[in-house]
Amino acid sequence: MVIGPFSEWITYSTYRFTRDSRWKNDTKGVIKSKIQGIGQEVIANSLLKGIKKFTDHQKDVSLHEMLRLCNTYVNEFYDGDPPIAVGSSIALSNRGVSGIAAILPFTCMPGTVIASVSDSFRKDNNNIPFINIPYDGQDSVSLETRLQHSYSR
Repeated sequence: MVIGPFSEWITYSTYRFTRDSRWKNDTKGVIKSKIQGIGQEVIANSLLKGIKKFTDHQKDVSLHEMLRLCNTYVNEFYDGDPPIAVGSSIALSNRGVSGIAAILPFTCMPGTVIASVSDSFRKDNNNIPFINIPYDGQDSVSLETRLQHSYSR
């Protein structure tokens, strides 16, 4: 099982800060965002050093790879989770994962975007099992049934 790291959102936010600063011709913002990105990379590398041997780096997906791959289904300039989630799904599918579960906050518009492209993604990727699980914070008996159905396809 692979779970998207929280750090991908932090990295993505810094990427957007750099991109938006460039669009605004804000040189100060670009410099700040670059310093922020370097600091994040140094901290992440030092934190990961101790656990590196316990993790599967074959499944790591860089932000630039996510954004490059997502464009078939969601434009990389759509701000928010969809480009990250879809790009990661494509990369991981290419790396041999056996299925994908998208956990979506209930009534979340970006989650709705992901769910709307998931069937096309699944069909384009050898019918890889892909399930969208809207989560509202409550236990649900139907989730187990949905998971069983998803794996029997």
